[in-house]
Amino acid sequence: MSKRKYDKVEVKNLSGDGKKWCRGPMIGSSSSGLIFLATLKRRRSPDRIIADRLCRPVMAVKSTRMSNSFTLLEEKMVLDDLQECPYIRRIFGEETTVGMTGEEAYNILLEYPSGGTLEDLIKRSGSEGLPENEVWHYTRCLLLGLHHMHSHGYVHRNLKPENIMLVRWGVGCMAKIGEYESVIRVEMLKKRLWNPYTRMDIKYLSPEAFGSMQQGQASDIWAVGCIFYEMLTGKCIWDNMDKGYSEIKDDLCEMKNGSGIRMKLPNGMSKNAKKFLKACFQIKAENRWSADRLLNLSFLASLQV
Repeated sequence: MSKRKYDKVEVKNLSGDGKKWCRGPMIGSSSSGLIFLATLKRRRSPDRIIADRLCRPVMAVKSTRMSNSFTLLEEKMVLDDLQECPYIRRIFGEETTVGMTGEEAYNILLEYPSGGTLEDLIKRSGSEGLPENEVWHYTRCLLLGLHHMHSHGYVHRNLKPENIMLVRWGVGCMAKIGEYESVIRVEMLKKRLWNPYTRMDIKYLSPEAFGSMQQGQASDIWAVGCIFYEMLTGKCIWDNMDKGYSEIKDDLCEMKNGSGIRMKLPNGMSKNAKKFLKACFQIKAENRWSADRLLNLSFLASLQV
């Protein structure tokens, strides 16, 4: 989730509370709406007041004007279709509210990332990266969510650490795919205009995004490789090669055309990590491993998530 400055009037338009929840401060934004913290309203029965004060359920509410709600409605339909998987963000429902200006707003009620995002965790590592056992844990969570999404006929197209949420679970956290506004059915890829390198972070784009401008399911696997590398080293793989935007674009275009560099893997990386990354960074999309195939690697299949 990115947090940008928004017109105070727009925030007022979306300021209304729900029937069972109170809207809190704005905590982020996306192209489909503003994101607010929300808490459930206290139950009125006296025997619940103390418990509610100690632990009030928290969720995230994504809101947009009713007149501009098409994208958010699509996002809700995707989430509804994928709820069987625990590595997909939970959605608790939808509701219409009225803001301070009388404007109607459409809201979807979402699971709150109680552990922050994967981007936050990587930043806290201080460019050192995470312990490899943690990297495999979060990678398996991500692949399980992605396999579920792909098997239902969807492609994400915008996987990056910022869009992977962490939810506290027992003594640790589990990773879930947290953003869905870029998700689309595979059969719709050629029917909708999509310019990936103006709408996504180029550091996670695959070579086939250039030219055809299509990001299929294999492109999600390329992004998983980029995320894995970043978790392990604390740095984006392109930072390791000291590349800027135009240089990254040129390199990816050259890769697509069958020439140019291949992704460099640093010395000291484990055999399993190198094997995993090579499977993700196959230049030709058709040669890239699927999420299911990656999950069946012995060192991933044996993990308990």
